[in-house]
Amino acid sequence: MIKYKWVKVVLITIAAVVLTIISTGLILTWWFSPILSKKVNQAVQKASNGLYHVGFAQASINLLQGQIVLNQAELRFDSTVYRRQQQMHTAPAQVYQLQVQRLELNHVHLFTLWLRHKLMVGDIILNAPDIKVLAKPDPHQEDKPKDNRTLYERISQSLKSVQVDNIALNQIKLRYENHATAKPAITAFKELNIKATDLRIDSTTQYDKQRFLFCRNLDIELRNYRGRTAHALYGYEAKSIRFSTQNQQLRVDSLSLMPLYAPQDFFSKTFEDRFVVTARKLLFNQFDFNLFDKSRKVKAKSIVLSQGQVKVFSNPRINPKGLSQDKAFTFPNQTLRTIPFKLDVDSIFVKNYDVFYTEHNTKTKGTGSLSFNHINGHLTNVTTDTNALRKNHYSKASFNARFLNHTPMQVNFTFNLIDSLYSVNYKGWAGPIAMPLVNQATVPLASLKIQSGTAKRLSFDMKGNRRGATGQVTFLYNDLKIQLLKADTASLKMRKLALVSLLANTLILKNNNPDQPGQQPRTAHVVYQRPKNYPFFATLWRTLLMGIKPCAGLDFKTQRDADVKLSEKQKKKFLKEQKKQAKKNRKEEKRRLKELEKARRKAQKQ
Repeated sequence: MIKYKWVKVVLITIAAVVLTIISTGLILTWWFSPILSKKVNQAVQKASNGLYHVGFAQASINLLQGQIVLNQAELRFDSTVYRRQQQMHTAPAQVYQLQVQRLELNHVHLFTLWLRHKLMVGDIILNAPDIKVLAKPDPHQEDKPKDNRTLYERISQSLKSVQVDNIALNQIKLRYENHATAKPAITAFKELNIKATDLRIDSTTQYDKQRFLFCRNLDIELRNYRGRTAHALYGYEAKSIRFSTQNQQLRVDSLSLMPLYAPQDFFSKTFEDRFVVTARKLLFNQFDFNLFDKSRKVKAKSIVLSQGQVKVFSNPRINPKGLSQDKAFTFPNQTLRTIPFKLDVDSIFVKNYDVFYTEHNTKTKGTGSLSFNHINGHLTNVTTDTNALRKNHYSKASFNARFLNHTPMQVNFTFNLIDSLYSVNYKGWAGPIAMPLVNQATVPLASLKIQSGTAKRLSFDMKGNRRGATGQVTFLYNDLKIQLLKADTASLKMRKLALVSLLANTLILKNNNPDQPGQQPRTAHVVYQRPKNYPFFATLWRTLLMGIKPCAGLDFKTQRDADVKLSEKQKKKFLKEQKKQAKKNRKEEKRRLKELEKARRKAQKQ
């Protein structure tokens, strides 16, 4: 067929077209690269008022596939322009730098960009980019006039629109430097992935509040995030942190805060208690990321903490300076005011949590513990927002749990968030429980062993603040018998005080409440004045204990008489020890005089 003229014409035409496409591609790769660099750089400089520049070493263009590959691409800020803006107080609060070895753009409409000034891209892929963020807020910036133009208005002279279907940034290295303080605070992330869909910058989206950074959706995922607290006593870790702007959900998986030292070494470095905190899942619903990014305010519809533990080991060391310190700051309604960021959360839900408390008694050399298991509950109106507090200044909390993983209990709190006295109401109940179960705490911490007894119900209704508390406590029980103990530090054991225990069981304690079936049970009215060095939870426990004691027969008169007897006994013991010490001193003095006399005689003979 080659002899036919029309066949030759077709073949020559096809060859010419192929050669034209190939040569055009080669020419464009060489010719279009600086034009593309200039065009993009011009748009970026226009949008940033000359602060940012874009550049790349080489651009590879495939016309058939509409693909552009940029090698050694970077986004950098002009330090000279930035310093000038700082002097004029017009510099942004944050500046960015980005370096990436390979930037891939797929399905790029090159002729649309060239002829119609519209940037249309199917996919943008950045692998292992290196991003640096420098934050240095200027307090005087608000006094200067701001450029209120939208991003579209800033780039409209160079580009009529920007459209990108998908953006993927994989395995990002991010370094955040906050220069707001004298010593910069540096935060670094590694395994960070960002995916954005439907990026549009044009006249129709410049005011679209449904988009975040002009994207229909932004998915952010950070894996294996680790760090240390500022005082280097704890390490924190999260297996993954995920956020989606479309459903406004922030999720943290396998979150933990762990001490970096064993208890003994930990307590040698601080007077604070030792904590271990874990959460299998932490979920923020309707989390306003845009507000958090702008003002560092945490606003969410709800926060859910699921399947975690809180372990508290009380520090046996006492801070001498803390003896005179008012620990009213530990009240939750005051602690909420001191958090370093604004908070506005409608509800916080706690699901299946365990709390363990451990304390070491330096006198008995024993360690006691208590646990509250399977805690479920919720808090409402957890906020520091002024407008929200005007509408409702009460935060309520309700929890149910199993004490020592055995007996059911429930407690409700109402916190006044604006009261200067940090007022709080709390009421609840617990029971029933076999009382010897609490020996794991009472033996090492109170030198008290409960031999028998069944607590049928403990109920309380209290009103308090930083000054103290008042209310009612009812403790119903049967067959209560105790054994008082004394620590034997030589053998690290607890010795029984049989006689004292017998007197306590027969003369002081009431074995039952009520004493007889059908009788009115004893109920205690508590009036408690809080010592200023007592923290919040110690205050709660002390108010309950002041109500439990009278219900068990340890009323004020009985305790006063017992204190008088104990004081007399201690006084006799003290006088006896003083006489013993005086006798010992006299013997020592006689022995010393004899030695001196003996030495004098020996010297005379010599």
